Amino acid sequence: MSNAFEVVKNAIVAIQEQLGYQKIEVQPSTNLLNDLGFASLDIAQLVAMLEKELGVDPFANGATLDQVNTVEEMVKLYA
Repeated sequence: MSNAFEVVKNAIVAIQEQLGYQKIEVQPSTNLLNDLGFASLDIAQLVAMLEKELGVDPFANGATLDQVNTVEEMVKLYA
């Protein structure tokens, strides 16, 4: 997988640890809401972490969170 996948995966694991969520193995097909149990604030935190780490703001170019359900879709925004 790409470097973007590893960055997204590491950010998700950090959020899981910080908030005491059950650790779920992060795969490209992992659903952010259904599998990880992330709420909208968790996804906002993830987006902020990824923007800081990768220096990319895909939402400035018209992307929306409506397009993101899985880890793979999140990776594509930042790859």
